[in-house]
Amino acid sequence: MAHSTKNVETNTSTHDQRGKNGNNRRVAKGDPVLVREHMKSLPAVESHYCRAHTKREYLGSHLSIGKMYELCLQQRCTEKITAVRKSMYYRFFFTDFNLGFHSEKRQM
Repeated sequence: MAHSTKNVETNTSTHDQRGKNGNNRRVAKGDPVLVREHMKSLPAVESHYCRAHTKREYLGSHLSIGKMYELCLQQRCTEKITAVRKSMYYRFFFTDFNLGFHSEKRQM
């Protein structure tokens, strides 16, 4: 690497410029707030069985993370706001919220 970064005129090596181009993956400041507001707007309930043991809340069995993301996209489209990537939406779901999904109960 030193060979390719040497200044020919002064015969000295230059400083390494890797990583100096700005962060293209940075999320806009308003995006996390909007995503969190969207997730908080969904109806969550405590579980009947583990209410005393955990703070985890559950969403209806008709929802999934993919469906939640689609709802968020529809909301942002009507408000003319650019959408956050799906991977970022998943990251917010798993790191900022203690949510799960109710499973369908079987009829016996």
